[in-house]
Amino acid sequence: MKILDFSRAYFSLILAFFLLAGAQKVQATHGMGADITYQCLAPNQYLVTLTFFRDCAGITPASTEYLTVNSITCGVNSSLVLNQSGSAVDVTPLCPTLF
Repeated sequence: MKILDFSRAYFSLILAFFLLAGAQKVQATHGMGADITYQCLAPNQYLVTLTFFRDCAGITPASTEYLTVNSITCGVNSSLVLNQSGSAVDVTPLCPTLF
């Protein structure tokens, strides 16, 4: 029969209490998603579009994003700078009760 060590359990309980008592509110401020599309305009010329989705209370998106393009088959290894064009569009659906 194994005797329980109550001093170890008591110590663990006190430690957990102090760790949780000092906890602060934590919120995530990350982007919710993104879409990358491209359109071939001419040989070796493409229009690349990055659509960034975020919560209205989330982070402010950067006005410039960087995209790295690699292709072993085509021998391409380059980076693109994507500058923001246009302004943000709110696409949040509203509940019917708010109308």
